[in-house]
Amino acid sequence: MFGSAKATGFRARARATRMLALVLGGLGAGVLGTGPVAAGVDLPVPRVTIHPGDAIVPTLLVERKFPEATVQRFAVVVSRSELDGMEVRRTLLPGQPIPLNAVAAPQLVKRGQPARLVFHDSGLIIVAQVEAMQGT
Repeated sequence: MFGSAKATGFRARARATRMLALVLGGLGAGVLGTGPVAAGVDLPVPRVTIHPGDAIVPTLLVERKFPEATVQRFAVVVSRSELDGMEVRRTLLPGQPIPLNAVAAPQLVKRGQPARLVFHDSGLIIVAQVEAMQGT
């Protein structure tokens, strides 16, 4: 019984230490109004939740200031121009940086969807309806 009380106290201190590190490290500095956020970098973030398959349009994005460490630690989109014509692959939450792997160029043919296959060769034309096995 004594050992479990000691472990619980240790966990509480560890949790408090992690929270203090977040606040002093700049992630929580925006809440306090001081710290590295003032000298941060502007990143494009969604204005509203954007779901997979949606195209990104400029009206869905706003700029928000983040600590410089955000760009150094995480692979995130740093400018709106990187998002031109892109399609969302994973749900994007409002106010959060956009991970590079959460967006991609739109697929012309999607897996499982019907597609029209046309073969031309020396006047021979073959047209077939096929099911895409892999996206492009």
